[in-house]
This record gives sequence, C-alpha cells and structure tokens, in this order.
Amino acid sequence: MTKAAISCSLSKSKGRVVLEHVLLALCLCVIAIRTMFTESPGSQSAKMPANLNDTVYSLLISTVLIISFVVWFITGFFSKRFSYRLTGMEIGLFVFSVAAIIGVFSAANKRTAITNYVTLLAPILMGVLLVQILDSQVKIKLLLTVIAALGVVSAYQCAEQFFVSNQMTIEQYEQNRQAVLEPLGIQPGTFAHFLFEHRLYTRGVRGFFTTSNSAGSFALLASFAAVGLFVDKLKNRKYGVHGPLRFVSCGIAVAIVIFGFVIVRSKGAIAASLVTVSMFVAYLMFGNWLKKHKKIIFIVCLLLLLIVGSAVVLYGVTHGRLPGGNSMLVRWQYWDGAAKMFADYPVTGVGGGNFGTFYTHY
Repeated sequence: MTKAAISCSLSKSKGRVVLEHVLLALCLCVIAIRTMFTESPGSQSAKMPANLNDTVYSLLISTVLIISFVVWFITGFFSKRFSYRLTGMEIGLFVFSVAAIIGVFSAANKRTAITNYVTLLAPILMGVLLVQILDSQVKIKLLLTVIAALGVVSAYQCAEQFFVSNQMTIEQYEQNRQAVLEPLGIQPGTFAHFLFEHRLYTRGVRGFFTTSNSAGSFALLASFAAVGLFVDKLKNRKYGVHGPLRFVSCGIAVAIVIFGFVIVRSKGAIAASLVTVSMFVAYLMFGNWLKKHKKIIFIVCLLLLLIVGSAVVLYGVTHGRLPGGNSMLVRWQYWDGAAKMFADYPVTGVGGGNFGTFYTHY
C-alpha cells in the first residue's frame, strides 16, 4: 500500500471532519452487526415472529445507512467546499431505482416491494458514502482491518458448523421433525420443506448468513482485505518494535480466513476467486499488452460469455437441470421459473420481494 494520502482533508472544516469520522464509525458498526447477525431461513412465512424480527432489523440497519448518506450529502452540498468523487455506481443506481419504483407500483405485495428496495438501496449508498469519506490511508486500513477481523470471526462460526453443529441439527431433526419445522413456519411436503431439507442434508456451512454462497462471498471479500494488510505488513515488517509481531498476526489472520473460505465449499465463490486471481495475474504479467488490445479482448470475452451461456441454457432445456448435484437442479428451477415469470410480466416484473410468492406457481 502506498503511504500517500488519498486526498487532503485539511481544507475541510473541523465539524465536517468530525461528522465524517462519526459516519465512518456508523458504517463500520453496521458492517460488523450485519456480518454477525444470524438470519432466519428466508423460506419461512412473513407472518412468523422470527421473520418479522429479520425485517425490522434490516429496515433499522437500512434506515441508519440511508440517513447517514443523506446527512453527509446535505451538509456537504450546502458547505463552501463541496466535492464528490464519482464511484461508477451512479448510472447503475439510477437504473436500479427506476426499475424498483416501477416494480413497487406493479407488485402484488407493495409493502414487501418497498422493504426489498430499501434494504437493497442502503448498502449501495453506504458504498458511495465510503468512497467519499475514505480520504486517508488510516481510514482505509481501519476498514480493511474490520473486514479481515470479521472474516476471522466468520471462519470460527463456519468451523463450528462444519465440525459440530450441522451433525447435531440433523440428529435433532430426525428425532422430531415437526418440532424443528413448526417454529420456522414450514409445512411438511411443501417446497419450503424441500429447500429446508436440501440445506440441512447438504451440511451447508453458511456462517452467520443464510446460504453458503453468501458466506463464501464474504470470506472472499475478507480474504482480499486480510491479504492486502498482510502485504503492507510484509513491506514494513522491519519498522518498529512490534513490526514482526504485526506481520505474524496478519499472516495468521490470512490463514484463518482462507481456511474458512475453503470449508464453506461455495462453488460460486471458488469460481469467482479463480477468475479474479487469474485476471489479476494476467494484468501483472501482460498489463501493457492488455491495454493496447482491450477492445478486441472485450469482444472476444463477450462472445465467449454468449457461447458458454447458450451452451448452459441448451443443456438445461434439454435435460431439465444443470450438470451437478441437487444444488444445480434447484438453480435451474430458479432460472426456469424466472424466465417463465418474465414472459408473463415482461415490463414491470412482479416487484421486489414478491418472487418467492410467484415462484411456487411456476
């Protein structure tokens, strides 16, 4: 990591600096809470108390993030020296917001659609806010440290599930199935029951999240944060009395996070990590050549994506599933149902958060 500051904050007023530190602290707290709060399965009834608690929790967290962004924007806009860094998310955020608002008006359950939009909008706004207030290496390292530390905590939770709790849950379920299903609002023989048993018997390691894919995605994010800090300590391991100790502790954290990533066994996260590492290595080795031929490379990659995508769809249509286990069967059922749903609601869709209600009809 470079030691140069991202941008100088000396031109900001003291009040503005204090406000941005407070907002950064709020964002870090939200990231920590969101990572370690165990969600209930999304397949349960929206009327169940556990699911209501999840909804209230999500709305409270989302409200904090949205208000934080609004406060930063308003106080900055009316200040004498307002600056805004383009994030690259603005166009996508605008398109998403327009589509979500249209979906709210067309949704059968408008309250669910609004809740879905708010909970998806909030983390995007937090990302935009962090781009604005992470104006020094100290703040950036603080954010990376928090994410890496949460990765270690999540890895511990994943290890506990992998070695202990998954088997215990299966034994409890086989002893008294109704006692396990009833608190979740799951009726025997329903699609929700099928999904529950699929998750249970696949012994999915999900950490504090709902699925192993979510846990794997966060582990991948945390591993990049931990590796980044480790590389920084590697460059500066000889500086200061505690330099070697910090270097070793960062190395241990990297090993723990990667271990958590491995035992999650998320195919999507593993594929994403391989693609990401390959792209990074290619950039380091052939960076100049890639820049010169970026248009041709983009066209070739786009064509390959279309060919592979077409092959996957053709296989699914022919065999009624994707190659692999039950998880790939469930994915194809999602895709097939979504395509049929789009054919019936091509313009407005069914509205955010309403997919689960309509999906069972397809």
